[in-house]
Amino acid sequence: MAANHIFIVEDDEFFAKIFSRRITKMGDFKIHHFTDCESALNDLLKIKPKAIFLDHYLSGLNGVDALPLFKENLPQVKVAIISGQNDKKVLEEAFNKGAANYFRKDVLIMQNSEEFLTALKAEDSSIKKFFNSLFGK
Repeated sequence: MAANHIFIVEDDEFFAKIFSRRITKMGDFKIHHFTDCESALNDLLKIKPKAIFLDHYLSGLNGVDALPLFKENLPQVKVAIISGQNDKKVLEEAFNKGAANYFRKDVLIMQNSEEFLTALKAEDSSIKKFFNSLFGK
């Protein structure tokens, strides 16, 4: 089975490394780390990630403003905004622009992001089981 590609767009190198390690321990995820939205957008259609963890505060284009660009270019991608802030306006704006989830950078991000990725894996598994039942594989 091919790895599911995951983008982490995060300018905090320390957080990105810890978060990447945690995700790779979950299974067949290939992590691609970017420090800005522009770089991630450049590789979006080449790699076609399954999910994107997108920091809100970034230099250049911020995550919430970039979210529609990711969705416009790859509509099926699941985008989760991650932020150190607990700002209701940002949360509402993120969901209005197509975010699949919103995580605060705290101890719960690891647990909550695992649930998000487990659901993605289950989605793949149920689709695969359906097609296998149709075609007898």
